[in-house]
Amino acid sequence: MEETELLDRAKYYIDSLARGIDPISGKEMPDDELLNNVKMSRCFFYVSDVLGRVIERGGVTQKVKRAGLCEFALSDEQKARIKLSETPLPITNFVKEINEVINQEEYKKLSYNTVLDYLISEGYLVVRQEFGGDIKCPTEKGVALGIIREKREYQNKTSYVNVYNVNAQRFIVDNLNQM
Repeated sequence: MEETELLDRAKYYIDSLARGIDPISGKEMPDDELLNNVKMSRCFFYVSDVLGRVIERGGVTQKVKRAGLCEFALSDEQKARIKLSETPLPITNFVKEINEVINQEEYKKLSYNTVLDYLISEGYLVVRQEFGGDIKCPTEKGVALGIIREKREYQNKTSYVNVYNVNAQRFIVDNLNQM
């Protein structure tokens, strides 16, 4: 029996169990049967979904990373589609917006570290030793651009995050090719 046939049979068994049906006899299982427990049923539905995805990929258990993707690049049309936020965003959120407009089948994603390295090299951020690690802080030039260091409280802990206003976001988009 081929691998895909085995996967199809396993999915059929799991689907039957998830619906409270004995996959061998085709009969309904009694309510007090362990295999008919709600938690077990949910587990079976989950496993069935995973098996379905494996079958769709031709038996591959995880997404295959494709070699040979082109380096990150954006056309002017793609840059125009990037959503700039009036609310200042952390760099990770803004880079996600940038990556939304690329063809991820052909091009590598932009890394937020690439953006941060560029901003450091151009004098908009500086690396300082704080809180036992390297912290990137805006310089005067960075603050003038629109990089704001915000203090945040979470579960009785204080942390700082750099957020980028619409002007800083626009600057990043305008300079993507130099990064």
